[in-house]
Parts: sequence; structure tokens; C-alpha cells
Amino acid sequence: MERQRPDSRETSGAPERASNASLSDAETPKSEAETQPGAATPVSRGRRARTGLLLVLSFLFLGVVAAGAFLVITHRAVAVPQWIVARIETRANDALQGQMRVRLSGGIDLYIDDGIRPRIRLNTVRLERPSGLPIAVLPELRMTLWAEPLLRGRVEPRSFRLRGASLSLHRLPDGNLDLDFGGGNRFANIDLNNASDLIETFEKTLEVPALSRLQQISAEDLQIRLMDERLDRLWKVTDGRFKLTQSDSEISVALGFDLGSGQTKPAQVALSMTTQKASREASFGAAVTALPARDLAVQAPALAALGVLDAPISGALRSGLNDKGELTGMNAMLEIGRGAIRPNEGVNPIPIENGKLYLNYDPKRQRVEVSTLSLNSRALRLKAAGHTYLRDLEGGVPQKIVGQIAISDLQLDPAGLFESPVQFAQGAVDFRLNLDPFRIDIGQLELNDQGDTTISARGKVSAEKDGWKVALDAGIDQIDQTKLLALWPPAVVPKTREWLEKNVTTGQLRNARVALRLVPGAQPKLALGYEFRGADVRIIKTLPPVQQGRGFATIIDTRQALKVEEGHVTAPSGGRIEVTGSSLIVPDIRIKPAPAMVTLMTRSPIPAALSLLDQPPFEFLSKAGMSTDVAQGWAEARSVIRLPLKPNVPQDEIDFDVTARLTEVKSDTLIPDRPLRSDLLTLKADPQGMTISGKGTLSGVGFDAAWTQKFGPENKGRSEVAGTVDVSPDGLDRLGIALPNGMVRGSGKGRIALDLRKDQPTRFTFASALQGIRLSIPEIGWSKAPGSAGDLKMSGTLGAPPQVDSLSLSAAGLKTQGDITLNKGGGLNRARFSSLSVGNWFTGSVDLIGQGKARPPKVNVTSGRLDLAKADLGGGAGASASGAGTAISAALDRLQITDGIALTGFRAISTRAAVSRAGSRDS
Repeated sequence: MERQRPDSRETSGAPERASNASLSDAETPKSEAETQPGAATPVSRGRRARTGLLLVLSFLFLGVVAAGAFLVITHRAVAVPQWIVARIETRANDALQGQMRVRLSGGIDLYIDDGIRPRIRLNTVRLERPSGLPIAVLPELRMTLWAEPLLRGRVEPRSFRLRGASLSLHRLPDGNLDLDFGGGNRFANIDLNNASDLIETFEKTLEVPALSRLQQISAEDLQIRLMDERLDRLWKVTDGRFKLTQSDSEISVALGFDLGSGQTKPAQVALSMTTQKASREASFGAAVTALPARDLAVQAPALAALGVLDAPISGALRSGLNDKGELTGMNAMLEIGRGAIRPNEGVNPIPIENGKLYLNYDPKRQRVEVSTLSLNSRALRLKAAGHTYLRDLEGGVPQKIVGQIAISDLQLDPAGLFESPVQFAQGAVDFRLNLDPFRIDIGQLELNDQGDTTISARGKVSAEKDGWKVALDAGIDQIDQTKLLALWPPAVVPKTREWLEKNVTTGQLRNARVALRLVPGAQPKLALGYEFRGADVRIIKTLPPVQQGRGFATIIDTRQALKVEEGHVTAPSGGRIEVTGSSLIVPDIRIKPAPAMVTLMTRSPIPAALSLLDQPPFEFLSKAGMSTDVAQGWAEARSVIRLPLKPNVPQDEIDFDVTARLTEVKSDTLIPDRPLRSDLLTLKADPQGMTISGKGTLSGVGFDAAWTQKFGPENKGRSEVAGTVDVSPDGLDRLGIALPNGMVRGSGKGRIALDLRKDQPTRFTFASALQGIRLSIPEIGWSKAPGSAGDLKMSGTLGAPPQVDSLSLSAAGLKTQGDITLNKGGGLNRARFSSLSVGNWFTGSVDLIGQGKARPPKVNVTSGRLDLAKADLGGGAGASASGAGTAISAALDRLQITDGIALTGFRAISTRAAVSRAGSRDS
């Protein structure tokens, strides 16, 4: 029974196998003899043959099972025969149709891991272009296969695992990835800038039957070399890590790698993507650590402006696609590390310590919303927010960016640029940024401090190959002088800044306008204009400052100018001086020391003006040895001074020209004891001397004269007056020149010159043509009519009393020379005529001796020749008003009486004149 059980099993199994077989003899009826035991019939022989084949197949199956079990238990790899490898390589290259070539140079291994998953390991797989140029080298590629399809003879990968793969890719100038291997391959010229198309291509690749059930792809130690012609960059990715997972509804990808750009510590990048199979929705994420800003700037249009930074950036970015495959936008939260603002290698960097940038990007509107922008360094602190618009995108990179930024905090303190940090509490800027080449156009910039100072500016800043180029125009409504200096870099036109710091000490500056031009390789150019109010302005170091000054100042290129429209100076003595209209001009501030021209327009009392003009560099009065109170009245002066702007200027380097109008002039000391009055005098002065000229009166006598003071040690205490004076009896009397009563009648002009010396009587010279003047000497019967001309010259001193040292007269037949002395109390003391010629009847010398006021002088004929026959003594020998006779005495020892004298004539004289007895006896 036991022996027959296997036979029964085998017999029982035969009908089942027969039922499944398609043998032709199954339909033929069998004879009874054929089925009897022990009969060696053909049927029995066939059955035995089939039984033997089954046993062989069973052993083979058992062998395969045993081998599989061995592989499962030991996980040992079995090398696929080389002829199979070569056949697989050939079939793979045939399937690629020449688009690329596969080389399986390391062979293929087969093994089974835990979970009874069959795996295939391809060693050293090389992908090449048809030209032979390498695309990728895969040192090890492992595949896990689905077991069920494999049993049916179909290879369906379940997972891929790569290790140590290296790729070499090429990005074209249009931004596409060059994977064009010919034949219309779906990977040809993949546009990396079009995320939707890229994902769609990726999804379709995984939809092919061979990959549709792929669950995972992972890779370690990836090395990628990307030649980017669009950016002219070579990218090298090291230590890459990749993982793709696929489910029925979505695909997720995670990629991490190190990006080396020559720095000692490579940057780290982690990318992620999740896409929905049922729609075109997808989400993207990126995390970067210490990635160079310029590398990040080229990855997304919204980050293009980061290309101006030379600094590492860390942070996270999120983006995605909607169900239409459209970008939904991008969010970025970035931390900026230590570095600099440096658009190119040719400019001086602006250092930064750290910063933050939070932004949202709307691709439809090409709008970037910046919620946080901050930069911090010793030189710069900025907090701002705003928005920008991207313009002229080429290859996914904008060429221009326009935007508006609101500033909530700004502090500027570049090393060596400002004396102290410059701070602003708020501000705003409209700008347009060109990225290549770098240039920023500032349409409007407004900055406001915590007070009432607002700065408005516009201009351009560009990064040239050899440095920064700046063209900036700014305006300030009002600002304190100290704040303006804080904004003024000491290195920019330092001499002008130093002058402003030292000479405009207080007050508000208004309507300031600044134009700054910086060109590489050239000196900075600055144009500055401002108004000042309530300021103390020192125009010249040696002069008192202008107080409560109002005016304006300009600096254009190398020329500096300042004008005072209102203000005053407090003179060292004499009171207040108005300086409206005064100015300072420095033609070229580059010259050291810079030459300056100062124009002082002053109005003040004369003592105050003279006090100011007695300060260096003038010192007019000190040079003349005079006091500043020499005259009273009002002075309006224009003083032009040229000097170098340096301390302790030598006198020979100072040039000046002063012109002044002196009105209501009164002086009792200019000419001692002679009061001077004038409605208008003109003052002129230069380094050689000073002149005051005009019309007035001196002791009531009218004049039109000029007072001259020459400068220099040899002229100290000495000055001169030259001009014309009125000649009249009253005028001579006022000057203390008392001639005999009745000698002068009428009025005329005379030329006078005064030599004024300190502590000495004033010397004078006088000359007149005697037009309009009637002269007469009644005692000798001589006179000159007013209409006739003559010549009168006098010289002497205007002391107390005045003295005429020399007198000469020639008129109407009379010629004389002599001198006159006056009494201290006034009046004639003696007039000596050492030479006197009257007509043709007398030649000799005569003395006129004063006899008191209102009395005619005594006439002494001291020598001479008398021809009475020719004399006409009847016209003027009348008696005095008192009726007293005129005594004529002659010293007969010197008087020659000619033979032609008639006694009757002599008697005619004697009837009017008492002649001494001695004289009568001698005759």
C-alpha cells in the first residue's frame, strides 16, 4: 500500500496534466491490453519517458531554488556572464538609436537582499555623447526589481541607488540645458527657466512602463560639473545627495550638495520638490548655507539684485506651481553674512557685517515685495521695506529693476568719511537699477532726521572698471551748521569745509543745494549753495564776525562765494556796522593757500568804520598816527581785500582797495583848532595810502580839497591836504589871517595845500588868481578891480596864531613880497613887505604895523624910491572913519626925492597927513 501511494499520487496527477496538455493522442481510445500491469506497451514506455523528464526538470528547479535560497541567505552577488553584459550593452545602445552611448565596462552583478528583492548592480557605467564626450560616469548603479514582472520575463525597476556618480552638463546662452542627442529626444534643450515644462518632462519620463512602478531613486557622493554659457560660469557640485520617492499620487525629490567656488569652506544647498500627478501643482523649497550672494542671485529673477553683494547668504526659499502650471510666487527669508557691497572688482567695497532680506515674489506682475531689508556694519546701518518691479528679463535674469523703498532707520559711518555717524530716522527712495553694468538712478531720495531736517536728492551711481562714479544732486530745506558739517565728508573739498567750520559758527542754514561729482582718477567736484540766517560769519580772521548774518553761499567746482545780505559787525570802538552786501570769493579752492577776495560793504558811524579799518590788514589810522574818533558822521564803504587764506598773512601779501562815502562829516581834530564840516566826502585807500576828498568848510571857509595819508613808517603822523578854498574877508578872518581892514573885498577861489604833522603846527601854501576879489591899499592909493587877474601866493603855518612866512602879490601894477605875523589874540601884528613896487612912482620896502582892531595899520616906509610927481594919491588917501590922519614917515637917509617934486604937491599931502618936523626940516 505504501509503495503504491506515490503511484496513486502520480496517477491522480496524470489526468490533471493531461487535461492541460494539448496532445493529439489524448483523443484516441486506448485498448484494455495497453493498460494492463507489466505489459511493455508503447504507452507505458512514453509514460516512463515523461516521468524521467519531469524528474530532470524537478532537479533543475530545485537547483534554482537552492541557488536562490543561497543568494537570499548569503546576499552574495553573482556576476552576470560577460556575453550577457555585452548583449545588454548592445541592445541598450540600439534602443538609444545613436542619441547617446552606454558603456558597461565594469560588468553586472545579481544578488538578493533582505525582503527577497532581486537587485542588479551595474559597475562603472559610462554615458557618452555620440561624439565620445562624456556625459556621466556612474561608478555604481544598483537596481531593485519587482519580482512578479521578473518571473514573467519583464524587468521593472523598483528603486535605483547610485554612488559616486559624476556628471558633466552644458547650459546654453539661452538658458537651456543642452541634452540634444539627436532624434527628437524629449530631453533635447530642456529649458531650466520654465519650471512647469521641466516638471512635465520629468513626470512623463517616469510614466514610461519601465519606470512607472519606480518607488525610489537615491544617490550619494554626486559630482556635477556644469558649464554655464549664459552666465559664463563653471559650477562644481560636490558631495551631492539625491532622493526621489514616487507614489501613486505624487513625486517628491530632495537634493543636497556642496557648492565649491574656491572658498575654504564650501557652501551647502538643499533643494526639495513635490509634484502632484493628477495636476500640474508642485511645491519647491530650498535651504542654503553660506552660499555666495552672486551664486544665489542668478538662480531666480527676484534675487538678481543680490549680485552686487560679495557676501555669504544663508536662508530658505519657497515657491510652487498652481494647477495650471503657473508659478505661484516665491518667498525668501535670507540672512546675509559678513562681506561687502561690491558690484565689480574695480570699486572700493562698502563693508557689511550682516543683514536680512525677507521678500515675496509675484511672477505675473514681476513684482518683489520686500518686507524686511536690513544691513549692519560699522559703516552702514539700514532698515527698510518696499517693493520692486523686474524689467527686461533675458534668460531669466532682469536687466533692470525699478522700485520704491521706505527707510525706517539709516546710519552712515564709513571709516574716514564722516567725523561722526550720520543718522536718519526715516526716508524713502525711488530708484532704477541696471545690473550689468551696474548703475543706479535715484529718481528721488528723501531722508529725515529726528528733528526738522529733510534731505531730498536725486542722481546716479555707477560702478566703473576703475572705481565709483557718482553724480548726486541734493537739497536741504533747513539744517544746523553743525549737522551740515556732519554730512560733509572731511575729504571732500576740505579747505572749504574747514572754512565753513571755522567761520560760520552758529545759525540755521536753509535751502542748501549740493551737487557732487565723483569720477575715478579725478578730484571730487562739489557744487554747494545754501542760505544762512541768524548766523555768525567771520569773513576775515582779523576782523570781528558778522552777527545775525543772513545771506547765501555757493561752491561751484573750484570757486567758492559767500554773500551777506543782512547782518552787522560790532566794531572795536564806535558802535555797530551794517555789512549788507559783503561777500567772500575764493576763485580756486584747490590752491594752497587759496587766494580770496573779500568785499566788505559797510554802513556805520564814521568812528566805527575807521575803527574797523584800523584792524589788520588795514590799520589805516594807526599808520597815520591818528585816532579813530578823528571825525563824526556816517560812512558807507566798499572795501575789496585780496589775501591768501592762511594764518599770519604777511602785510606784503595783502592787497586792498577801499572806497567810502562820508556824510554829515564833522571834525574838530583833523586840523587842530579848525572845525571841518562836510555834507559828503569820499574816502579811497589802498596799500600805498588813503585819501579823503570832497567839498566842505574849514573854520567856516568853503573848500573842495583832498586829504592824503601815505602809508609806511616814514609817513607816520604826516598827511597832506590839497584843494581850493573860498577867499573872502570873512574867510580870511575865520582862518585867523587878519589883513588890514578893507584890503580885501569880494570873493574868489584859491588853491591851498596843508602839510599836517602830528604835534606840529600845520604848514600851508596858498595861491590865487584873485578873480572876483577886490584888493586895495588905501594908504598908498592902490587897488585891484574884481574883474582883473592877479597872482597871490602865501605860505606859513596855521598855528595859534597863524603865521604867513612868505607872501607874494602881483596885481594891477603892484608887486610885493614879504611876510605877515599875527597876534595871538587875532589881528595884524606886522606885515613886512621887503619888496614893494607900486606903479612907476614907488619902489622900496614897507611895514604895516597893526594898531588894534578897527584901526588902520601904521605904514612905515623903510626904504625905497619915491617919485611923487607920478603918484596918484588922490583916489584913496581919504581919512579914516574917525577922521584921524594917516601918518607917513620916511627915513630921509634912505628915501630919494627926485628933483621933480613940487612943493605944492607935497603940501597936498601935508594937508592930509602930518609930517614930522624933522622930515620937513631935512627936506
